[in-house]
Order: sequence, then structure tokens, then C-alpha cells
Amino acid sequence: MKRFCYAIVSSLSLYIVLLLLDQLFHTQTALLLLNIDFMIKSAPFIIELGLHVMVGVVLYYMLSILYRYRTLFKAALLVSLIQFIFLYFQLTALAVTDSLVLSASGFIIWLAGHLVYLLIAARLIAIEHRT
Repeated sequence: MKRFCYAIVSSLSLYIVLLLLDQLFHTQTALLLLNIDFMIKSAPFIIELGLHVMVGVVLYYMLSILYRYRTLFKAALLVSLIQFIFLYFQLTALAVTDSLVLSASGFIIWLAGHLVYLLIAARLIAIEHRT
């Protein structure tokens, strides 16, 4: 149960960090994170957030399993970061919403938010494995 709670906290932390950074730097990365308009037109917010949390929980569980193999865990963190980089460009290209466009500031915020997510997830996994 603790692992599941940590997984949800880490997943929601990404969304919250992106919301805060979007407010500070006038970007739309949180909207991009939840945007699924290329699959479901006008999906309710709870569906978009739920899908994001599910993906975050699955990633957290996979990272948690790899934690005991330190080298694989570090490699998985790096691969995840690389995937997050590609996702920015893929999700922007797939977006039906015209307001979601590529920008340097958006990319930097996206990258910063995902780095924070990985740091939080790694820290929570370390705490989880200590107990």
C-alpha cells in the first residue's frame, strides 16, 4: 500500500510542478502532459489526470522493482528521461489543440518538471526500500 501511495504522490508531483512552472513562465506544459485530444476529443479532466497517474504509477513500480539492481535502476532513470524528452516533441506534434506548440521555454519547463519527478520518485523508492 505504501508503494502505491508513493507512486501516486510522485505522479501528481509532476503535474503540480508543471502547473507551478507554467504559471511562472507562461508555458502550457501541464496542459500538454494531460492532453489526450488526439485520442479522445474533449476528454474530462478527471480522465486525463487519471491516465497520467496510471502511467506514473506503472513507471514508479517498474523503477521500484529495478532499485535493487543499482546499475539497471540508474540506466532506467536515464532511459526514462530520454523518453520524456522525446515525448515533449511527440505529444506536441500529436496535439489537436492549436495552442500546444513547440517552444524552447516549454521544453525547458517540461524537462525540469520531469527531472523533479524522477528525483522525487527515486527518493521515495529509496525510502520505501529502507523500511
